[in-house]
Amino acid sequence: MFCFYECSFTERSMLHEVQTTSTDTDDDLSSSTTWTSEIIRQLLYHNDPELIKKSRGFNQFYNYLEYGPVCKYEAVKAAKLDRKCFGTHLPSNLVNLKRFKKIIYLICNPKDQLVSWFNFVKTHPYDFFPKDERAFYDLLIAGKQGFFGKPGEGYLEHVKDWYQHKNDENVMFLVFEDIKQNHAEKIKELAAFINVKVADKEISEIVHNTSFNSMKKDAENREVEKDEGMIMFRKGEIGDWKNHLTVAQSEEIDRKVEEILGDTNINFTYKWCS
Repeated sequence: MFCFYECSFTERSMLHEVQTTSTDTDDDLSSSTTWTSEIIRQLLYHNDPELIKKSRGFNQFYNYLEYGPVCKYEAVKAAKLDRKCFGTHLPSNLVNLKRFKKIIYLICNPKDQLVSWFNFVKTHPYDFFPKDERAFYDLLIAGKQGFFGKPGEGYLEHVKDWYQHKNDENVMFLVFEDIKQNHAEKIKELAAFINVKVADKEISEIVHNTSFNSMKKDAENREVEKDEGMIMFRKGEIGDWKNHLTVAQSEEIDRKVEEILGDTNINFTYKWCS
């Protein structure tokens, strides 16, 4: 469920299409999770249930920049949503950042990200990765991810790439663990960033509607979110990695975090802070 670089385009010309496709200036880009996308949807359309329903009607081929044909943007435009939100797993150099009014980038601790990613891809109909959990973790920690970015690079490099835009006027960095521990406050910050006015009562409603349990239950009732059987919601916990990673794997991730992100001010949260 966490942000990860995944590109279905294999030709350079198709990647270029992502950069040059015209989009309205009121479009928003969320390089994030299903959770963050739903928070944004609730903020944009919370007063109009029909708009929420309409925006949910698009599957991943419409919602993500890296999926589907370029003509999909005409279909999205025909939906006549005042503001449209796209997701992406692309690195920043493949996204024309000036085309989007607001960009939200979500990060989470790389240990829980790894466990979550395993539980997502193990239900994938294609055998891109080992089904053995320990082998999967060893492979991804080493950066051997096949079609996910450059050889030897993975999630931490993706974070480092987008980090260079952290202080851009139209970019907001969010931290998954911060949202988990300060749900209402982070929704208020997000609302201010995308210029949406919401009352405290509405914030409370959005907190409820975007709680993990509410979203998981809602997704179970809607075929569009089942996404061919792949797990979109699992636990949503902080620190579950301790039940899956070995000490050696955890220490190797710590080493790579220092190596790759040591010159940034990113400090990951690996356990729930009560």
